[in-house]
Amino acid sequence: MTDTEYFYLADEEDKAILMHRDAHFGGSFDVMLEYYREEKKGAVLPSSIAHIEALAAQEKALQQNIAPLILTGADAEKVAAVRMMYQSLQALYEQLQGKKNIATAISDLIVTEDEDATKEIDAVISYGQEAVPYLINIIESADLQDPLFPGYGYAPLYAAKALGVLKAEKAVQPLFLLLKADDFEYGEAAIEALVAIGAPAKQFLLRQVQSKPIHDTNVLAASALNYFDDEEVVRVFKELLQDEDVKKNKMLVEYLIIGQAR
Repeated sequence: MTDTEYFYLADEEDKAILMHRDAHFGGSFDVMLEYYREEKKGAVLPSSIAHIEALAAQEKALQQNIAPLILTGADAEKVAAVRMMYQSLQALYEQLQGKKNIATAISDLIVTEDEDATKEIDAVISYGQEAVPYLINIIESADLQDPLFPGYGYAPLYAAKALGVLKAEKAVQPLFLLLKADDFEYGEAAIEALVAIGAPAKQFLLRQVQSKPIHDTNVLAASALNYFDDEEVVRVFKELLQDEDVKKNKMLVEYLIIGQAR
């Protein structure tokens, strides 16, 4: 198979596999396959182990690294950014030589291999409100929402849970923005955290659902408020259903009907 023929056969899954291999596994298919065969945490790739094996076999047949044949310059830069983040985390651990502080607790939360991350979340929570700015940075980080980066995209889920336990009022708006990520798991984690924060989150959401002009933010706030078992929410929803501008937004009306019917 010539380079041109392989390049023609390559697809987006091949590209995703190669970027993850180079970012997380030092460019080694063997290390990558061992990791996924052991069913470790990893990234949620659209690929099966068989697809990774097939790609590894094709590289072996070519007797050269196929990444340069498929990945663009921008792809390579992104992989380099991932490696740099790993290097920064490693440098932090080496600098502290086993000592623990809030920075290492946050780093542990990001790179944990535990799918529940219970120990790491508890460690971060132990720092109380000192941890809140760090946790907000995690849920606001586009890189940490990207499964190519350290943490495979799970860190914002863990950070949201910790912020809920800490009842971090400063995190209300960032958590609301996390709802806009159009990801079910992030949305679920953000709503759970907002409900856990309680009254400050409710008041923020009520301001959003009543804001004008009406757009997607109102709908998002209404959907989140449906998880609050609260008489004030029901009252506001009933009032909004009388608003002529609100009546023009079908999705918003549906959420308001569900919420005020409880």
